[in-house]
Amino acid sequence: MFHPTVVDRREARLLADPRFRARFPRGLPRVPLAEAHERSAALRLLVDEKGQLRRKLTGEEAAFVTGERLMGKIDFRYFAERNLWIKKSTPTGLRLKPLVPFWQSQELVLDRLAAKELVIRETHHPDGLLATILKARQLGCTTLSIGIILHRAVTHSQQ
Repeated sequence: MFHPTVVDRREARLLADPRFRARFPRGLPRVPLAEAHERSAALRLLVDEKGQLRRKLTGEEAAFVTGERLMGKIDFRYFAERNLWIKKSTPTGLRLKPLVPFWQSQELVLDRLAAKELVIRETHHPDGLLATILKARQLGCTTLSIGIILHRAVTHSQQ
């Protein structure tokens, strides 16, 4: 989820499933950010006021949605740059802005989490990724933490 090696291993596990291997024989697509935003905007136009699709997705559209959902599930950074938006106060009021690019302080936290995650996975430690962040103010750690929690809540079942 944080460390590239862990992301690659999770992708390999997904692609071991014949259904995913058949759909993504060359691996999960990493769609460039600008293209992902453009394609997502086009797909939003297909949804009516009740949240229903106006028409069935084409095979390519369905593959895009599936690929984005799978990549977002296994890779926090991929998810964050496409889906995490924060409220920003402006002279004219509040507006949304993307969380990414991360601040240097947030990158430091993500790097530490990635290193811990790799050790946990390689040693088969039974606990999840636990961290206590003692922080100064205005470093973006609370916002990052909320983003990580949101990622987990929307990409994993709560069973």
